[in-house]
Amino acid sequence: MKDRSNAAEDADRLDDYSYTTIQLGVWRMLLPVERTSTQWSPLSWFDLSRLEKWDGLSSTLLIWRFAREVYSIDPWLNLMFFALNLATAVEGTLMLYASSRLLRTVETGLVTGRPDIRAICHAVILRVFCTVLTSTTRWARAWVTPILRAQVISHFDDYIFQETLRLDISTSKDKNNKIEVHATSLWNDFQFLSTFFQWGFQLAGQIIFTVQQPSGGITLTLLALVSPIFSTRLHQASWKRPFLYYASNLDYIRLRALKSIGSEKYREEITSVNIGSWILDEYRRARHALGTIPDYSPHFQMATSTNPISGILQQLSGDLPTFYWAGSVILEPEAP
Repeated sequence: MKDRSNAAEDADRLDDYSYTTIQLGVWRMLLPVERTSTQWSPLSWFDLSRLEKWDGLSSTLLIWRFAREVYSIDPWLNLMFFALNLATAVEGTLMLYASSRLLRTVETGLVTGRPDIRAICHAVILRVFCTVLTSTTRWARAWVTPILRAQVISHFDDYIFQETLRLDISTSKDKNNKIEVHATSLWNDFQFLSTFFQWGFQLAGQIIFTVQQPSGGITLTLLALVSPIFSTRLHQASWKRPFLYYASNLDYIRLRALKSIGSEKYREEITSVNIGSWILDEYRRARHALGTIPDYSPHFQMATSTNPISGILQQLSGDLPTFYWAGSVILEPEAP
């Protein structure tokens, strides 16, 4: 009981003015409280904005330098890799265009009772061509990616190994001079960078395609963008601030300690003093005291601890284009 009272006192002491605490199952999370300044001056705002802009500029220059380094390894292979990524980005738009044209041609034939066989054949041929093109693009990308990956990893592996050998004994023992960069992680960063541009190009292509449609246009495009924007802001709101979490439930801590004692590492000590049954009894007692308190990652608990209103709004925002089409049919039933 004394340990529990001390834990409660520590929890109350943690509720400081600079950060707040949230209990998520067996975990206690610390979140900093955003400072609200009562006095505002244009000079302070300018300094803060300038620092943020400088950080963004520095990051952009670093990314550009990294991209140039990878490009210099094999320019032609990099160009082929990015061209295939762009082709993969537009394949969704091409398939959407081919499918919509085919469905529109069939719909016109059903409404008029006179199907245009030539137009239907052209739409089918276009759909088959897009399928062949996208499949070929994926095959070529799967062939190029391993080759470029091997070259990038080999290049940075040589560079990291060279810099490691240049360190003398006294310098290598300093933790601040320890090289913790891995060539595989650099390739993953490059792949993420290329995927980021691919997503941007894909989004731009789909927006242009939707805007040019006769029904909907810019209004339908804006409504379709509400859901991803709302979802992005919703997921960023929980983890926008830095956080720290630790296990604060004493039963959970005791349970983990007993499992550690019962591991293979202490097998000889447990056998020599014959405390296996005691460990098992204490383990069951701690498990019973813990009950159904969740012990999984606080990242997932944070997502499920909020009320269902955000989920309802996110789902409804995704249905806005459907509501728009339904309203258009009601208001203009004879519109094409």
